Amino acid sequence: MKKLLIFVLILISFTSCSKKENTSNKNKENNKTNIEIQEENMPKEKILAFNEFKFDTIDTKGNRLSSDDAYKNSKINLIYIWATYCEECKDNLLAIENLKDSFSAEDLNSLSFILDTSINSSTNIDTAEEILKKENITFTSLIPNPTTENSLSKVETVPLTIFVDGNGKILKSYEGILSKDQLETIINSLLNA
Repeated sequence: MKKLLIFVLILISFTSCSKKENTSNKNKENNKTNIEIQEENMPKEKILAFNEFKFDTIDTKGNRLSSDDAYKNSKINLIYIWATYCEECKDNLLAIENLKDSFSAEDLNSLSFILDTSINSSTNIDTAEEILKKENITFTSLIPNPTTENSLSKVETVPLTIFVDGNGKILKSYEGILSKDQLETIINSLLNA
């Protein structure tokens, strides 16, 4: 009964507001509510056992790439760590691919590491390339090697999305799937920080 009474009082307080309320105040309140809802839907940030992510390795096509070269031209670098056996990881590749429609190359650079491949063997590289081709993924996908072992050996769950600055310092990281909207919210907050 108390819950019903409280609900009725809240309802009355909302309906009794003046209709002459300033429109800009209403818009501010609506925006505030939308931001709060977005923040509630955001996944919890993952604290990693390492605070920077550096590498010097090759991509799936055999081209060498270092973190210094990869990171230098973008304010934010998204590193997506996934595995070929992870179904939900594959789904998230497309969301990351579609970010190029929302951000310039100066603002965002996307890369991925395929955790269940290795520079020392051809295990799963063909499978990874098939997945990337099927999903029309154009961002660079890298293969782990000894320069990434310290960091990647500490990855507990895939997918893992890491955001780093131009020097490789980790800004934020998240385990699990992130929608395109969630990714955009995180990237915009990092760009505006």
